[in-house]
Amino acid sequence: MVSFDVESLFTNVPVKECLEVVRRKLSDEGISESVMVLLRNCLEGSYFLYCGKHYLQIDGVAMGSPVAPVLANIWMEHIEASINLQPWAVKLWKRYVDDVFCIMKGGKQEVEQLLRYLNSIHPKTKFTYELESQRSLPFLDVKVISRVDGTLTHTVYRKPTHTDRYLNALSHHHPRHLQSVVTSLGNRAHDLCDPEYLESEMSHIQEVLRRNGYKVDQISENQVNSENSKDEPRDKKDSKDSNANIFLLICIIGVSLGILLEILNIQNRSCKDETMKTVSKYWVYSAYSDVENRNGLLKHVHLVLERVGYEKSTNQTPWSLLWSHDYPFRVLYPKLHKLKPHQKVNHFPGTGFITNKVDLATTDYKYIPKAFKLPKNKEDFIKYAAENKNALFVEKHNQHRKVYLKNVSEIDLSNGESFVQEYVQKPFLVDGHKFDIGVYVVLTSVNPLRVYWYKGDVLFRYCPAKYHPFDPSVLDKYVVGDDYLPTWKVPSLAHSYTELGFSMKDAFDIYATSKGKDPVRMWEDVQEAIAGVFHLKEKYVIEALKSYPSGDNFFELMRVDLVVDEDLKVYLLEANMSPNLSSAHYPPNQLLYEQVLYNLFGVTGVADYMRDYNSTDVREQSAARNMVSTDKNLAVWGKECDTYCRDNCEGSLLICRLCKPCITRQLRHSLLRAHREHLHKGDFRRLYPPPMQPGAQVDYKHLGTLSEANKLQHLWYQGKCNIDSTWCT
Repeated sequence: MVSFDVESLFTNVPVKECLEVVRRKLSDEGISESVMVLLRNCLEGSYFLYCGKHYLQIDGVAMGSPVAPVLANIWMEHIEASINLQPWAVKLWKRYVDDVFCIMKGGKQEVEQLLRYLNSIHPKTKFTYELESQRSLPFLDVKVISRVDGTLTHTVYRKPTHTDRYLNALSHHHPRHLQSVVTSLGNRAHDLCDPEYLESEMSHIQEVLRRNGYKVDQISENQVNSENSKDEPRDKKDSKDSNANIFLLICIIGVSLGILLEILNIQNRSCKDETMKTVSKYWVYSAYSDVENRNGLLKHVHLVLERVGYEKSTNQTPWSLLWSHDYPFRVLYPKLHKLKPHQKVNHFPGTGFITNKVDLATTDYKYIPKAFKLPKNKEDFIKYAAENKNALFVEKHNQHRKVYLKNVSEIDLSNGESFVQEYVQKPFLVDGHKFDIGVYVVLTSVNPLRVYWYKGDVLFRYCPAKYHPFDPSVLDKYVVGDDYLPTWKVPSLAHSYTELGFSMKDAFDIYATSKGKDPVRMWEDVQEAIAGVFHLKEKYVIEALKSYPSGDNFFELMRVDLVVDEDLKVYLLEANMSPNLSSAHYPPNQLLYEQVLYNLFGVTGVADYMRDYNSTDVREQSAARNMVSTDKNLAVWGKECDTYCRDNCEGSLLICRLCKPCITRQLRHSLLRAHREHLHKGDFRRLYPPPMQPGAQVDYKHLGTLSEANKLQHLWYQGKCNIDSTWCT
């Protein structure tokens, strides 16, 4: 004997498949399709409240729903129809909803083979089993016992945890309730016990009832009633059958009313939802990393998104944000090339031209140390090395992070898996330690280009070993690895950072100033270096975006790593796609990561408070958008627009195209986005367009190097800067 049980049947009923099964059954019986409409309303509108938030059950049937037991049983009938028991010599198979009593030949091995077969029928319907023990097996509340001769007998089954506690006879309840305790126990004994077990079961009941405060006469009277009910003539029982039918009818009416009430509740909730904020949903993706774990790699991404009102979901539900740890545009292209206007993705197509180490390092740019691909640029490298005899070079692998400092004679010029880059000698040291500077940067738009840097703090990572005496074989002296020395462990910075509460950036600035250096100029160079890279690479992103209807759906957070020499001259080394945002290794970095993310979601509109505002009134939707940014927020160059440009949109003065009568729909849309970014940028500061001065003359020579879209955007920012100095940076 063996029993099988389905794990969590109700919550694992696949609603869509089950509805199709029901539809076919109703069709076979010629029942109206309108029943399916009612049923779908019941099954697809199960809401519940948890921790102050409303949730929609997207699969499974709700516990307590009137239709749930019926649907669960129908689903099990469907599963049962798919089962072929012939290979397992099953003699008996009896099912009650999700519990099966089975008699079959064989032992545990055969049972487990059958279990594997049952669990292969449908991914959401999984069985467990229990084998007989000492010739008995519990099934529901019956204990089935196998006699020596092979016949079966049965008695009442109680779980080992059963306490024999019932409604106490001295409790303040109606006498009929107390009587029903006695009669129900007696009826169960007569229903479930074979004669050989009945006497002992009745003795047990009498003892249990005495312990629960019942008197002997109550027990005896109700025991007789139970015995007589088994032996009463058929004609008397028939008179009660009509009552049973009435009871059944009442149950059917009750279920119908339950369905009706559930439909009404759904309609009421739908009406309320039109005026309530819906909850934005996000999902995460990585082909290689465990990004679903809320305490793992993306712990702070999950935390901050939930704090700004997002719910974690999947790409199978309506979503507003995809946070992908990998570059998603190859694997997920079918899902990303037709995004809805409100959907955001945390990567831009084409930014690999910035984040790829080789492509960036070999860019001809004054802030990037000279680099050469090998063996492709071998001749150029040899020539450059001959002209710069004191230069040292770092050999870097194209794909991974291995770095080696070598003389020219030590470099394998035929190696196709690496490139060489000139090493920045005489670095600026803090307490003898070399370091790199990680600046968080967000790209929000191309054509026109808008880039911001996070000024709230900057990640400083110090080499764990002191730079001098220098030894190129000791990487910890000049290469920043995962086990870097954090700011709070650098003696000259620890007091400013830990005791005084300054940021890593501020602590460094205090130290550099004390050494007679000018960190203000250094940070200006940092901004210029990063902005210039994006300006150089914008064309590649624009080209990649041609495969997508709009660039408005994308943004990109990077960490740009730089180093400085002893004069604080800036060198840009690399830009990291999906920078590390886990504080598992360095818990104090939690605040930095979470503030970066919070400000990121503000400037990109992910945490826009109007995003989840719902209204079916078109005029109200427009009013809600205008409340944030509208035409009056775009108005610039008032004197020019009121005079020269008044009737001259196509004149030689480019500024005229920014005047309200002349502005194109596309430009207006882009500038409204730029205005919203400025309102919500938090601790981000604009990198591109670059900082401006109020009232400055327009540099038309510089404008000549820009695309048409970037020219107009630059002029608009200059116009805003002339009106309000907070727009200058």
